[in-house]
Amino acid sequence: MGKSEEGQTQAEFTRVTGGVLITKNLYYVAEDLGCFWLLHLYASHLSCLLPDEQPFTCMKLTVEQTSAVDHIEDGNGGILGSERIEYTDFPLSDFTLFGCWNGDCWVIMLPEDY
Repeated sequence: MGKSEEGQTQAEFTRVTGGVLITKNLYYVAEDLGCFWLLHLYASHLSCLLPDEQPFTCMKLTVEQTSAVDHIEDGNGGILGSERIEYTDFPLSDFTLFGCWNGDCWVIMLPEDY
């Protein structure tokens, strides 16, 4: 299998939906935290964006007791969308993910994978 421009093979990614991949590191974190629902939520936000106009986004989840708010930002603090989650048992108080358009599809990753 050939390497991409970034030096990563397709085997280093897992498909979440038709047009969204996640990094292997994020896969292991999502499995550990039981939060694949969050990846699907982010993927649904990404599907509403035009990648040529917004090739990078940042999702910030903030948990307050048993509810949460997720904000999709442009990477410069500008809010592109947000959603209130009425109930969650997500174990962390804050969680950030990046979404980058690679020319063919979206890739969701942990900030340290960027």
